[in-house]
Amino acid sequence: MNVTDTLQGLRVLIAEDNWIIGESLREILVGLGCVAMGPVAELDEVMSAIEAGGFDAALLDIHLGDANILPAAAELASREIPFILTTGGRSPGCLPALLARAPCLSKPFDAQRLEKAMAAAFLPRAGPAPTGR
Repeated sequence: MNVTDTLQGLRVLIAEDNWIIGESLREILVGLGCVAMGPVAELDEVMSAIEAGGFDAALLDIHLGDANILPAAAELASREIPFILTTGGRSPGCLPALLARAPCLSKPFDAQRLEKAMAAAFLPRAGPAPTGR
């Protein structure tokens, strides 16, 4: 069983304010066998999606327009929903502890890097890891 098989069916919320990047993430997720939810471009929409639930993990752009993703990340952490931060190449700089501990991908990244990051961050949610004997 490979990583993509293990990610099969994982429901992933996409919080991304750049439409092109959001759609690209959606395509990558679908290609990995995941169910892509979003992209959602506004912080209040992300908070509403978190409240509604129905997903297993999230990809969060650190900045949605002028809004910082920290409230959404804090809510996900309180619900024990794993997430990966994404950032548009600029260094996220000094981040609150919650965000500093989270996995982070600098844009641009390819499907392979995303798959590896998702395997590391989300596999406990996606199901048991394959055993190697």
